[in-house]
Amino acid sequence: MRLLQGSIAMAAILAGMAGTALAQGDVYIPVTSTPPVIDGILANDPGWEGSSRIDLDCSGVAPVNYVRLCRTADASPKIYVGFRMESTSVPPGSFDRIILALQPMTPDDGTAAAHAWRIHIDPFSQRSDAGTYSPGGVQFWMNSAGWKNATGTDPDLMLTSHWLQKANMKVTCEANGKWGFEMALTVNPDPATAQQNIGVYVPSQGRFKLYLDVIKIEGTSLANQHAWPKNVFVSPTLTGGTPLPDTWGNASYTASASTSVQLTYDKIGTTIPPSLKNYSIAPYTPVSDPDCPSIVDAEHSGQFGPSNTIYCKPRNRMPMTAELRTTFSIADWGVPAPSDWFTVTYPPTVAPPMPQLVNPTDWATVAPGIMKTMTLQWPMSYKQSCQMGSVLDKSIKVDLEGKGDTKFTETPVIRSVASGLSSEFRHDARIGTAGYPATPDGIEHLILDVTRDVHPRFVPRAGSTQAPPRRGIAAAAVAPAAAAAPSDADLYVSAEAFAAAQFAPEVQEALTWTCRAYRRTGKTLSIDDRPQKLTVEELQAVGGFEYVVGHAGEVESWASEFSGQGLRRRSDGLYDLDIPAGKVGLVHTRIEAEEFRRWAAGFRVGFSVPHGKFADAVDGGLTETATLEYRFSPHLSAEGRFGYAHFDGTSGFTDTGITNTSIEAKVSFLSGDWQPFVNAGVGYYLITPGQGHGGANVGVGVRWRLSDHLGLVASYDYHDVFVQGSDAQYSEIQGGADLRF
Repeated sequence: MRLLQGSIAMAAILAGMAGTALAQGDVYIPVTSTPPVIDGILANDPGWEGSSRIDLDCSGVAPVNYVRLCRTADASPKIYVGFRMESTSVPPGSFDRIILALQPMTPDDGTAAAHAWRIHIDPFSQRSDAGTYSPGGVQFWMNSAGWKNATGTDPDLMLTSHWLQKANMKVTCEANGKWGFEMALTVNPDPATAQQNIGVYVPSQGRFKLYLDVIKIEGTSLANQHAWPKNVFVSPTLTGGTPLPDTWGNASYTASASTSVQLTYDKIGTTIPPSLKNYSIAPYTPVSDPDCPSIVDAEHSGQFGPSNTIYCKPRNRMPMTAELRTTFSIADWGVPAPSDWFTVTYPPTVAPPMPQLVNPTDWATVAPGIMKTMTLQWPMSYKQSCQMGSVLDKSIKVDLEGKGDTKFTETPVIRSVASGLSSEFRHDARIGTAGYPATPDGIEHLILDVTRDVHPRFVPRAGSTQAPPRRGIAAAAVAPAAAAAPSDADLYVSAEAFAAAQFAPEVQEALTWTCRAYRRTGKTLSIDDRPQKLTVEELQAVGGFEYVVGHAGEVESWASEFSGQGLRRRSDGLYDLDIPAGKVGLVHTRIEAEEFRRWAAGFRVGFSVPHGKFADAVDGGLTETATLEYRFSPHLSAEGRFGYAHFDGTSGFTDTGITNTSIEAKVSFLSGDWQPFVNAGVGYYLITPGQGHGGANVGVGVRWRLSDHLGLVASYDYHDVFVQGSDAQYSEIQGGADLRF
């Protein structure tokens, strides 16, 4: 028990040092009029519209890992739980786990622990490929007092009607490793039967402690936990290290008890009159003094830059008036460490300009349902311009503080999201280490997880960013829920909606490039709930940064490069980065959009090889082909060819030439620098000496991209000329180049 308490205490210390408080310690579980479809797909399901959502992602970036909760209130009540995970480059694996734990908040008479449930779900031990299926295994424990040493019960080994069987749950895994999970918890509201195995006991007033966690294993060496409350982790073993219930969050059926003031990353930024970026600051003037600390404020009295307006827009989702204030901090753009943040203020020796800088802001009251804009005015002093003006793009942190019953979805909230237009976008990010616990070797060992998501041909819908309901689900079914609560589009900004809002309508496609950073802690976690056990090192999420890059035109493909001193590629999308403790690492990202071009002209040369009876009369020779291609899409095109193949005559036969004009259908694969293709066509073949004939050909090849316009091509084609009595058959092996325009 001491070991467990110690690990929880350490997690709390690390969370505080990282500047990340518990996120959404209270969650409201609303009633849905249309229960979600249990198929592992959360998107566009009316059953999830207006349900509660808890983000499980790194701070600073658009959250795409989350859990949703809603319930029914009929004679057989259920709590619906859905997870969506899509932020990692690590593919699903057999040691990944989903954890749900519940315990009623009854008086301290010993019954609370006895009525507790813990559920472990193994999503991928049976399958981890794309498709929809039931999880590989499920175990549950009752009575939290005995969880540490007890063996879990497998509901599939009990009665076939058991409500918790894995057949009643669904996982949908996509080809890119993103996945969703859905299940329904059968609720037993009767305290007289609370200890019976007929459903989780939730008191009729609907208040209970709740813990959620998704444990993701990278290979056989590292573990990352996406937990709620944040930074409350399972340790040091899966079955014996569940955090104590007093560290869990609070769930309620009552909105007044659990709804809160919400602030999201997209509602944080800066405005400076000449700046087009809402994450940058404006200094007094470019200052070249190499020794900023030596500057004396008194020697530059009255020298202040333009007023930086730093803002945030919290929304009051509580049913009563909220009273709150905010504190703004900044750091060089990237993943700041705990000691990197600067709380915006002036030193005591500076006489500030008017109006006075007030940070924290003045207390403000916010009526229910209202979004309030909170601002801070900061003209930088001459010395501050020198100290902070070398990097104008900033990560911004907002700490929220409330009075009375005011609660917050999350505090602090960080924004480290930058946007820009491309054909080529470049940006630097700084990853800090100052303020973390000392490491044995004096080095901070980080894991960086980089993901890319393309949002093609997006057009913001008038008045809404919501996608339509899924095919086969009546749109009318969502109407009652929509009337009872704000829509998802109002409450939760998606990465797609954020990308669409950044650019003018002519921008047809955007790429979201995200880097999430994790510290290697040196602590271990044992996945010990199956006969095959695995011990791995624990990671601690420390933040992330994100680029949203748009392109005004059709995009052929996106390319990106990630580099920096000490950065080493671990696997596709995963990198190791070592930084001396107390120092700052610098990484560089380049993103380029290759514009889609309709037309391409090419020329190839090579050798011809005759086949069959044709080979008895001639030997191979040189061949040339000119091509003109019209591309319907990056993968489908039509091609016109004009080619000539020369064959040397053997003894008794003259030299022969074949000129062909053909029309081809061409299908290309992949979207990177190497693009294989297949083609087939028909044409007219003129044999000299001789006459013309019809014919056909099939071929394969590959194109290697050198630039947006130029590529090298290697191809093989088989031709069959329909000559009466004996077809002329030959192959062409060619190489050349094409130019797209």
